[in-house]
Amino acid sequence: QRKTSKTPTTQQQMAEGQEGEFIDPDDIVEVYELGPEDLEDGGEDMDDDMGAGEAGEAGEAGEDDAEDGEEDVVEIEDRGDNSNGVFTGHTDCVFCVALDPTDSVVITGGQDDRALVWRAADRTKLFDCTDFQDSVTFVSFNFDGTLLATGSMDGVIIVWSCATSSIVCRFECGDDLAFLEWHPLANFILAGTGSGSVHMWDVPHGNMTFFSPHTAAITGGKWMPDGRTFATISEDGSFVVTSPKTRETLLKLDASTHQFPDSPLTALAIHSDSTRAAVGAQDGTVRLLQVKTGKIIGAFESHKESVEMLAFSSGPGHSFLASASLDHSIRVIDLTTLLPVSTCTYDAGVAGVHFHRTQPIIYGWSLDGTTRVWDARSGAMIKMLYGHQHHVLDCAVSRDGNTVVTCSEDGTARVYLNVLSP
Repeated sequence: QRKTSKTPTTQQQMAEGQEGEFIDPDDIVEVYELGPEDLEDGGEDMDDDMGAGEAGEAGEAGEDDAEDGEEDVVEIEDRGDNSNGVFTGHTDCVFCVALDPTDSVVITGGQDDRALVWRAADRTKLFDCTDFQDSVTFVSFNFDGTLLATGSMDGVIIVWSCATSSIVCRFECGDDLAFLEWHPLANFILAGTGSGSVHMWDVPHGNMTFFSPHTAAITGGKWMPDGRTFATISEDGSFVVTSPKTRETLLKLDASTHQFPDSPLTALAIHSDSTRAAVGAQDGTVRLLQVKTGKIIGAFESHKESVEMLAFSSGPGHSFLASASLDHSIRVIDLTTLLPVSTCTYDAGVAGVHFHRTQPIIYGWSLDGTTRVWDARSGAMIKMLYGHQHHVLDCAVSRDGNTVVTCSEDGTARVYLNVLSP
C-alpha cells in the first residue's frame, strides 16, 4: 500500500555592513567538482522534489514544471511503524521539535498556532504554549533547560519558564521569522527576519539590539560556539559575521568574493572550534571557509538541487562535513583531505541532517517519510526509522544518540528508542 502527498515548498528556514576582505585566488586551498558518478541518483527523478507553489497555482499531480508553479506528487510508502510512541497533541502539521538538555522533555511547534511541551518517556503533555496567531516554526531550550523560546512565522517570540509553565517575556520582530537561536552560554536570543535584519534580546529584561547585515531575506543564522560573534546568511547570497558587542561587521563574503557562490544561500553550519564555517546554496554548491580570514578552504559542486542543511562532526578521530539536499542525498566530505567519502541516498528530498555528538554517525530526515541513521565513513545505513504518513520536517537527537524524536506534516511526533542498538 502506498499513500501519495503533494510536496511542499522547499523547507528552508522560513522565511549593510563593512566590505569583506578580498580573497586572492592564491588563497584557495583546493576546489573539488564531483563527477557524474558522484551524483548518481539510483534512477529517481530528482525533479520530483522541487517544491510546490513557488510560481503559481498547483498543476496536475506528477507533472514536472517548476516554472509554472505546479506541484509534484511524492509517494509516501507505507512501511508500517517502528517507533516506540506517537504524540498526537497537535491538530495540524508539526514543523519543529527540540529536546531539553536532560533529553526527557520535548517541545513541538505546529501549524495549529501552538507549541506543546511533553514528556518523551510517556508522551504526557506538560503544558501548552499558546498566544500565537500564526504557525509556530521555531522552538528551542536555553543552555541549561530552564527556559524555552517559541517563535511563530509572523515574527512573534514568546519565552516560557519550564518550572512554572508561565510566560517570561514576549518580543516581536515585525516581520517573518527566519531563525531563532539561544546564545550557547547565556540568556540572549538571536532572531533573523525576512527583511534582512537581526534582533538580539537579553532575557528576561528584553533589551533589544538591532543589526542590518543583509539586503534581502535572511535564510539562517547561528552563534559561534564560543558565543563571541554570530554568522548569518541571506537570499542576497552573502555570509556575514557580526560582533554583538560592537555591532561591527567582522567579515562579509558574497558573489564578488572569488570562489563564493553566485546563488542565494540556504544552509549554514559552524564548526565546534568556532574557526570554520560552511555555507550551502540554492544551486547545490557548498563552501568551506575560515571564519577569521574569509579564506575559502574548499569549494564543492556537491548536489543537483538546493542544499537544505549542513552539519559538522565534532568527535575525536574523525572530521566530516555533511550536506543534505533536495536531490535525495546526504553527501559527506572528509575535512582532512577535502574529498568526498560517502553518499547516503533517499527516495525523496532530504530536509535535514544531524551528527552524533561524538561518533561518525549521521541522522537524516526526508520528504519520503523516513529518518535514517548512517555510518558517515562508509554510507552504510545503520537503521531506518519509519511510521510517518507524510514528510518528516524536523528531528531532534538525544545526547547519547540513542533516542530520536521526529515531527511530520502528518500532524504527529514520534519517539524512537535504542536506535543505535543492533
